[in-house]
Amino acid sequence: MKQKIPLWFKVISTLLCSATLLFNAISYTLVDLLWFCDVALILVIMGLWRDSSLLISLATLTSIGPQLAWQLDYFYQLIFDKPLLGFTDYMFAESNPAINYIVSLFHVWMPVILIYCLYFVRYDRRAFKIQAGLSLLIILLSYSLTSDMFGPAGNLNQVYGPSATAPQTWMHPWLWLLVIWLYTIVVIYLPTHFVTARVFPKDQSNRS
Repeated sequence: MKQKIPLWFKVISTLLCSATLLFNAISYTLVDLLWFCDVALILVIMGLWRDSSLLISLATLTSIGPQLAWQLDYFYQLIFDKPLLGFTDYMFAESNPAINYIVSLFHVWMPVILIYCLYFVRYDRRAFKIQAGLSLLIILLSYSLTSDMFGPAGNLNQVYGPSATAPQTWMHPWLWLLVIWLYTIVVIYLPTHFVTARVFPKDQSNRS
C-alpha cells in the first residue's frame, strides 16, 4: 500500500516553499523563478499534494546536490570564518539584508523536506531522463529570457559563464550552454540518481 506524506508536513513545507517563491518573485523578477532551486520548490509543492514520487524525485535531482554543497560552504565559513567554495560569500556580506539572509536559508531546510518526502514516496528512476530534458529547456529559457548577466535575474543558472562578474569568452555562447547542460547531467544528476535510487528504491510498477 502506498504511504502518504503526513498532512502536517505538507502544510508546513508548502508554506515555507511558497513564501520563498513569493519573496523571490517580488524582490527580483518572475524570470528568477527559472533558477533550478526555485524550479525545485515548485516541483515540491506539486509533489507534496499529489504524493507524487516522480515530482519529488525531479526536485531531488535538480536541487539536493547543489544545496548540500551550499550547506558545506556556508557552515564551513560560519565555523572557521573563511570561505571554502565561495558559493555563500554573499551570506556574510554586511550589505546583505537580514530578510535575504533568512530566505537564503531555504538551502538548509530544502534537502530535509526532500529526504523526508522520499521516505514516503520513494525515488522514481524515470526522473533522471525527464529531468535531463527539463534542465535543457530551463537552460535555454534562462538564456533566451535574459539579455546579459547584469540584468535583474543576474547570471541565471550560469548561462553566461561560471563567474558572477564577467561573461565567459572561451567559446561560443551556445556551446557554453551545451557544456553546462552536460555538466549538470554528469556531475549533479547522475550521482544523485544512483545514490537516491539505492537509498530510496521504489517498486517501478507503482508509478505516480
